[in-house]
Formats: sequence, structure tokens, C-alpha cells
Amino acid sequence: QAMALIGLYGPVNTIFSGLASVFATGAQQRCCREMGNGNSRRLRQGFNAGMLFLLGSGIFCSVLLLLFRRELAAGLGTGGAMQTELSAYIAGISLGIAGQLLSCYLMPFLQINGHTRLSYLAMAGNLVGNMGFNTLFVAVLPWGLFGMGLATSLSSLFCVGVMLPVFCQKKELAH
Repeated sequence: QAMALIGLYGPVNTIFSGLASVFATGAQQRCCREMGNGNSRRLRQGFNAGMLFLLGSGIFCSVLLLLFRRELAAGLGTGGAMQTELSAYIAGISLGIAGQLLSCYLMPFLQINGHTRLSYLAMAGNLVGNMGFNTLFVAVLPWGLFGMGLATSLSSLFCVGVMLPVFCQKKELAH
């Protein structure tokens, strides 16, 4: 039953991932153009503006999902106890929307800056972190679907935490 409920949230996740991918691709192309023109100031401005936009959008979407999680769960076709469970999952996963958006945004810039291995490490950390947090929150702590959503959120934030320090260094092209 839990996997079926998480599957109902899939289209919402696809919307967030799709929008982040489109935005990231556009920002990457714009920044690469500025890099090719040798305009490091506009490159940094574009990169930073994209990060701030996605961070703000992620926080805004998180708040919306938290406030309207029951309505969203009902809109996805659940009712009664299933609506309560899906609402709990949405509450957990909503805390990491900014992390999901930013990880999608930062990943291509790691490769542009020659940090392909770090991008693999970040993705592996996301995967291992998700499994570890799921084990902790579901098997050890009885947090159920909220714990599963929270595990995904924390692993996304961990992934961003692995990637972000690269862009805090002055020598990086996309900073």
C-alpha cells in the first residue's frame, strides 16, 4: 500500500523534476555562452541568479505543499486513511523540494567545471543516504510514510551539500 501511495505522488515529482531540468538546461546554456564570451561577471551573475531563483521557488513550493497536502492527496485520488498517509508522505518530501531543484541545477555545472567524479559521488550519496534514512525512519523509528518522504528530502539536501562547496571557491568558472 505504501508504494502505491508513493506512486500516486509520482506525477507531482515529475512536474518538479521536469521544470528544474528545463530551467537548469537553459541556465547552463546561457552560462556556457557567457563562459565562451569570456564574461565571467555575467557568468557568475547568471549562475547565482539561477540558484537564488530555484532556492526561492523550492521554499515557496515546500510551503504550498505543506499547507495544501491534504487537498493534494485528495486530488490525487485518495480518501480516508489513504489520504492521511499520502498527506504524511507529502509533508516529509515537501521539506526537500529546494534540495531536489538545486541538485538538478548544480549537477551540470559540476561537469562544466571538471568535477565529474564529484557529481557521481553526490548521486551515490543521495542514493545511499536515501536508503539509510529510509531504514532509520521506517524500520528503526516508526515514522511510516512521513519518514519515507523525509528520507528523500534529507538525501536531496545532502546531495546539494556535497556539490555546493565547489561553487564557493573563487577559481570555479560557474561561481
